[in-house]
Amino acid sequence: MTERPFPPLGVFPYPRIVGWVSTVKCNLKCVHCYPSSGAVKAEELTTEESKACITEFSSVGIKVIFMSGGEPLLKKDLLELIKHGTNEGITMFLCTNATLLSEKNVHLLKEAGLQRVFVGFEGVNSETVDRFSGVKGTLERKIEGIKRSIAAGLPVSIDFVGTKYNYAELEDVIALARKLGVSGFSLKRFVPTGRGRDNMDELWVEPVKYQEVINAYCSHVLNPDGMDFGAHEPLVTGRLTELKPMKFYTSTCPIGMWCGISPRGEVLPCPMLPIPLGNMKEDSLKGIWENSPFVAKLKDKNALKGRCGTCELRYNCGGCRATAYALSGDCLAEDPNCWKVGARTC
Repeated sequence: MTERPFPPLGVFPYPRIVGWVSTVKCNLKCVHCYPSSGAVKAEELTTEESKACITEFSSVGIKVIFMSGGEPLLKKDLLELIKHGTNEGITMFLCTNATLLSEKNVHLLKEAGLQRVFVGFEGVNSETVDRFSGVKGTLERKIEGIKRSIAAGLPVSIDFVGTKYNYAELEDVIALARKLGVSGFSLKRFVPTGRGRDNMDELWVEPVKYQEVINAYCSHVLNPDGMDFGAHEPLVTGRLTELKPMKFYTSTCPIGMWCGISPRGEVLPCPMLPIPLGNMKEDSLKGIWENSPFVAKLKDKNALKGRCGTCELRYNCGGCRATAYALSGDCLAEDPNCWKVGARTC
């Protein structure tokens, strides 16, 4: 068993990154959508409430906000919130399906201070993408939106969620991203929550197959050829540590570094982990985070159970807590997407 070579993430008293599900309103009906986006079913934060949240985020040292949804471009106050975040010294990113990235919208986003667009991109086959989105013609509209953003000087990254539908298209999506001039790429985990839970049988990739996806993606991380390949998926950083044992990799999504905010102002330990810790309409993020024993428990890699708890890669990886919760009801359980769980090799 290897010793951990750096201080625990608990040295950071508050999150550094916010994944803000700013609205559930959406123009698509994606089968894997964790907030089950579509029509707005409950009251969402007002503009003033949202701006107050951003001001507090800045006060506790949050550096990055990912404005997501739903489709945030359907929010009437999106530009105002991006401007406010920028003025507060926060790097503002947009997570979008790209179908609404008109030339006008792209220029307005850039003027507001947006730094980068992250586009969910599910495949290069129209049938695959239409099946994901529930709307015909989605692939073509995504590509046009990406082209407009890049042409306007707004950098684009692609988020690829690997599922049974599309994992075989990973290499083709990376090739298309390069052709379009996309500068960043990230493999994202399918977490069976929200609408994804309803469609799990169709989407879930078995661990042995997912290992193949991870291995293919890691080859690009190690040989990026000019593109920035993110290491957001914990199993990627674990596998990278096996491939390059002299180098220490750690995931960019550890509990404690991130937090999620729901459209109603609920604070979540992760955007995909639907366990409210409190609500920013009633308490401060500072108060919620400091007074949550749940957050402290999730940060402790020694508290992990099953194969994650005994794995020598737990400090590099630690598994996905949202997936563990979605399938077992226990955030600390072993990661059911990991091939080591079945193979019992660590």
